[in-house]
Amino acid sequence: MSAAAILERLYRDGLSVRTDGARVLLSPREKVTPDLLELVRGNKATILQQLVADSAQGRMPSDPAARALEHRRRKVERELVEHPEQRVAFDAVGVPLRPEPGASVSVMLAVRTPVGIVSGELSISREKFDAALFFRTLRDTSQRPS
Repeated sequence: MSAAAILERLYRDGLSVRTDGARVLLSPREKVTPDLLELVRGNKATILQQLVADSAQGRMPSDPAARALEHRRRKVERELVEHPEQRVAFDAVGVPLRPEPGASVSVMLAVRTPVGIVSGELSISREKFDAALFFRTLRDTSQRPS
């Protein structure tokens, strides 16, 4: 497994990955399983090189929250690249079963347009988020010709 694939897996699992020089630091600790720890230890040198290269080339933000957001953006865009028949892809975090007070719902949305794939994050108040309406709108939008 390449260092980039390992980092992608760690980000997907909700881990923040950073380096302080010679060490690879993972957080939060409660999400680090023995298997992940073994994977990182066995590939430490290449992971360190990848982290340094990514940071130097601006490929991924160093801030854990920004990195997680960028991972979600890449994920929905990759979904459209891998499935050319799809017009819309999304990733939603914090979706309530019914409208209720609380943190906002975060939706990362990618849409195939005539000029390419565009993506962005929508932050919707939990009190106003209607999952049925959201999914119906996506379904209707995805059936329109591009």
